[in-house]
Amino acid sequence: MKKFVTLALVLVLSMTVSFVAYGDEFEGLEPATIIMADGAAKGAVGNLWAELFAQKLSEITNYKLTVNYYGNSALGSDTDIITQMQAGTVDACDMQSMNVVSFIPQLGVFELPLVFAKYNTATIDKVVKPGSKFFDRLNESFRSRGFELIDYLQGGTYREMSSNVPAITLADFQGIKIRTLTSEYQVSFWKNLGCIPTPLAFTELYTALQQGVVEAEENAIDTQVNSQFYEVQRYLILTHHVLYGNLLYMTSAKYNSLAPAYQKAIRDAALAASAELQPRLKDINDNAQKVMVANRVEVIELPNEVVDDMIRATEETNQLIRRNIGDEICDLLITSLAEADRGY
Repeated sequence: MKKFVTLALVLVLSMTVSFVAYGDEFEGLEPATIIMADGAAKGAVGNLWAELFAQKLSEITNYKLTVNYYGNSALGSDTDIITQMQAGTVDACDMQSMNVVSFIPQLGVFELPLVFAKYNTATIDKVVKPGSKFFDRLNESFRSRGFELIDYLQGGTYREMSSNVPAITLADFQGIKIRTLTSEYQVSFWKNLGCIPTPLAFTELYTALQQGVVEAEENAIDTQVNSQFYEVQRYLILTHHVLYGNLLYMTSAKYNSLAPAYQKAIRDAALAASAELQPRLKDINDNAQKVMVANRVEVIELPNEVVDDMIRATEETNQLIRRNIGDEICDLLITSLAEADRGY
């Protein structure tokens, strides 16, 4: 009995010491606040990640370092938010890589045609998460532009094509009028597939599909569902052309102004939030696909040989990206994915 009481006392003291030590890490540090913003709609992946990150950071630092989060474009578009970060009025954001390419050109590497399409979530994570060679190389580009890359969240899901015209083979893409982002890489990609790419504001897209101004569009499936595109589209074509991933990053000025303990807490909070959210991403994607099907949208899965045809057809896009950002980072991503897939 005496041994049991002694052991219990040791365990309690051990837990107390650990808790105190954890709290002491931030003892004496001035409270600080991070201003964070994004364009993610309520309930979208970006919004869920930002809210969870803010919660984890408060908990880790015993509420010494907190986040004031402005989601759903409360502070403007993605471009507006990045401009505010450069001006020092916003400290952090999370958004898809395509929205940051004009500020950090090396992010164009994520638009290499179907570069992730044949890999699973775990393999991709080995390459894009903190600690990998590719992540470190990408962060060099962020730092050169006055930013600090914190984390990357993905769940093996993609931006996919929806259309009123079925596409099962490469030839079927010919002549389809598709709304694209203004990204030169996306315009090039769809043009090389034989489509007629039409950059168009997202706010105009539903009406454009309804009136036949365009026949197709591409977005994450949950975005398509939230926008009720199933009312004006007949096919969901699983093109897997761009990975549906989100970046979390800060201004270098804000990040470097914080104590090392706070910097570590930021990275720990981001990783904890993404680890908790990541398993839900596939469910979000799968449930959105079920909603599309329930609304009489037919799902078309492209076989590997068609994916290979698409990669060959978009070689011009591959070369365009390489000319703009260089072979080094492109080759690093491709090599890293292949090595991760082989278990290296």
